[in-house]
Amino acid sequence: MQHISIIKREARHVLSKKPHNLVNLGLIPTIVLVILFILLFRLSTQIVLQLNLTQIDKQFYADVQSFLTNNPQISLYYLEGFLAYGMFAVSVSFAALDQLRETTKQMGIAQSLQVFSGVYFFKVLVLWLVIYLIYYLGNLILLPIGLYFYYGFKLTYFILKDLTQGSARISWRNALKTLGYSWTMMRGHKWQLFVLDLSFIGWDLLNFMTLGLFNLYVAPYRAASYAVFYQNLLDQQIGARLS
Repeated sequence: MQHISIIKREARHVLSKKPHNLVNLGLIPTIVLVILFILLFRLSTQIVLQLNLTQIDKQFYADVQSFLTNNPQISLYYLEGFLAYGMFAVSVSFAALDQLRETTKQMGIAQSLQVFSGVYFFKVLVLWLVIYLIYYLGNLILLPIGLYFYYGFKLTYFILKDLTQGSARISWRNALKTLGYSWTMMRGHKWQLFVLDLSFIGWDLLNFMTLGLFNLYVAPYRAASYAVFYQNLLDQQIGARLS
């Protein structure tokens, strides 16, 4: 498997061949993220105004916990926002994989929305919810356990895209099997993908400080890096089977 720096360099190379594709792929995720940031800050302001901030002590944290417990809709808002952005991120990853395999292909905004077609939408939605539930339950035990499962299923969407083969529909049974296929592919590679995510921390901080505006570049860059990681791992495992 290639080093993280090589994966990211290849991702930048793919995106640089069609610079206008960068904007087309990053525009919608950026708009969505900016909206989510605005909603997050409004929600945070609401919480702060309803709490007593005169003392930052154990009572303060107890008040925060009590507020969240008495307002369960906040957790629902978080899940809805996470899901909304997650669906767009998967869609951009699909487009990035297409770009990787066809470097001269023109990518319009429509390509960054392909998950929302009837071919993919409900299957990606259900898979996302299943993965999130497993991750959440793992976190209840211990954070590393949640992350272990999360990264084990990280390639599920790419595998679904390859199995779907364009406009062909696959059964729900085969769609759910992608979870197992991803788990098998990721054996021995979870740590590397985790490190790949860690390498984007600097970009994520810039995103936070600019209320998501840097996502115009970061979203396609991250998606292309995932696509390169998946394609390299796929080629490696196919090669191993043929040898």
